[in-house]
Amino acid sequence: MQKIKVAVFNPALGYLANSGVNAEVGTDIEQIIDDARTQYICGQIDEAGLDAAAKQWLDRGGDRLIEEINQLYQQDTGK
Repeated sequence: MQKIKVAVFNPALGYLANSGVNAEVGTDIEQIIDDARTQYICGQIDEAGLDAAAKQWLDRGGDRLIEEINQLYQQDTGK
């Protein structure tokens, strides 16, 4: 059996360090996604539950985080 190494780079990581929204709500909303991912993998929630967690993430500041990260990206002249 051949092992395949896979790495997924998060291009937003560099911008999160400069994000006021992430400093404000990042830890709390990250926990929402971490918990939902674990619950989904363990079969405790279905896809609808995963979607509900994603909506909760957006409602609790994820939408603002997305907007801010997009703005930081657009302003980045070194990209």
